Amino acid sequence: MFSGLILALGLCCVGLIVYSLNKEHGPDKHHH
Repeated sequence: MFSGLILALGLCCVGLIVYSLNKEHGPDKHHH
């Protein structure tokens, strides 16, 4: 059961990181 929770937490963390990176490097940040 713990392995499943760890996998779920890992996927959530990776998803948040990728989402934040995409938001930072997205076309919405082109205010230069």
